[in-house]
Amino acid sequence: MAKQDVKPGIDLFGVNVNLWIEDNGKMKAFRTLAGNATDYIESISVKIGLMETFQLEVKICPPLTEAVRLINTGKIGLGFSLSNTDSTTKSSSSGDGVSGSGSKFSLNKMAVQFSYGGRTSPVFKALLLMPEVEVGEEGIDITMKGIGMLFESTKTPGILAGTMTPMDAIKKWMGDGTNVHMKFDSRAAAELSKNTETYPVTKTGFEATKHVLERHNCRMFYAGASTVDGLQTVEVVHDEFRRQKSAIQFVAFKQIDPNKNVYGILSLSAPINNLVLSAAIHGTKTSVVNKSSKTVTQDDGGAASYAKKNTTKITTQDGSAPGGADSGNRNEYAEPGGVGDGGGVGTIMGAISRPFNDGVDAIHGVVHSWMNQVFNYDITSVMIADLLPGRMVGINVADIKALTGDYDLKSVEHSVSSGGAETKIEVVAMGGMVSALGKGLNKAVGLAVKTEQKAVKSSSSQGVAT
Repeated sequence: MAKQDVKPGIDLFGVNVNLWIEDNGKMKAFRTLAGNATDYIESISVKIGLMETFQLEVKICPPLTEAVRLINTGKIGLGFSLSNTDSTTKSSSSGDGVSGSGSKFSLNKMAVQFSYGGRTSPVFKALLLMPEVEVGEEGIDITMKGIGMLFESTKTPGILAGTMTPMDAIKKWMGDGTNVHMKFDSRAAAELSKNTETYPVTKTGFEATKHVLERHNCRMFYAGASTVDGLQTVEVVHDEFRRQKSAIQFVAFKQIDPNKNVYGILSLSAPINNLVLSAAIHGTKTSVVNKSSKTVTQDDGGAASYAKKNTTKITTQDGSAPGGADSGNRNEYAEPGGVGDGGGVGTIMGAISRPFNDGVDAIHGVVHSWMNQVFNYDITSVMIADLLPGRMVGINVADIKALTGDYDLKSVEHSVSSGGAETKIEVVAMGGMVSALGKGLNKAVGLAVKTEQKAVKSSSSQGVAT
């Protein structure tokens, strides 16, 4: 088989992986360059952030001779190649063809695509960075590293002439059809096509796009390319539309069904403050734990409700409940053997400080309820090859309220190794005062911009009239 006919597909621990590397400006199957070293790939991983970049790693542990040959190609890390190009131009005056030659400058790149469980990922095409080479008793280990998804729109100014809809402006800023392929969901398309505006901005196209999307409660995220030579796709979604349903459900201690996008959780980890709170807030409910009676009650989490239910009232002079039952609120400041112990009357400091401390606890609970709550979890599941950040995912761990709900997908890492094919995700949910404040700020910014635009139009019309 000729080298140019070598297919990029590799069976890596049961996962079909397409792997390409750039050679003289053309993407070719990795095996054409690496040869038998391809059979010694130990792991491949891709970690995708919310928008601008992803990180690619390929670890290879070939025999010494294959490792040396692979390193000597000069194509596995940061570098470039020059390829000769032949061209023929036609003279407009005489019609004669003029032949010439030149050189094409190409940076070293690598691309990977996963297929597993009936799902196929986008093609992740990355610019290669410096590789890690480790020399040990068993041979040479090579870890190729790359970074990808740097838009041309991050470099070019975002100034646009004339008036147009925000949707048309975004397409121009991002280079729709030239640099990327833009996709808009129906709700985002409707929101971004309502009115026309002017865009005298000095930001780059990428920054201007993010600013306009924030004003219209939309967001964009990376969706990759379907082929190695295809344009990268960027999807734009409206927050309201995006939150209506979760595409993927991750569950534990419940029935899984991949055909219905319900996947099992292999592991879940979270900061301890997510799970252990004096008042564990879930949605709009507050769970209040009474340690003495070992009961849990719920209310709406409001400040007045929390203060009313959690401010301790001393019902007797020594802090015990009527009838002699210990409520757990006994006056800790009564002096042993003194009036507080025998006569049931605490010291003056005890009588003053106990209600004060209870009041502080109640105020702390109120503040805690209204402060921003950020819940983030790291979850590992079997590989879901086409899962990318920006979506909403559902989580259900044995119907535990603190671990059940819809979450924003912050980052995704797909990996294949001898340990299996896995997808690791980081999810986050925000609630409370800061979350509400953020939504309010978005609306305020949008209102301010609209007010400014009306003022500009009004002043310009007055200038014409005079």
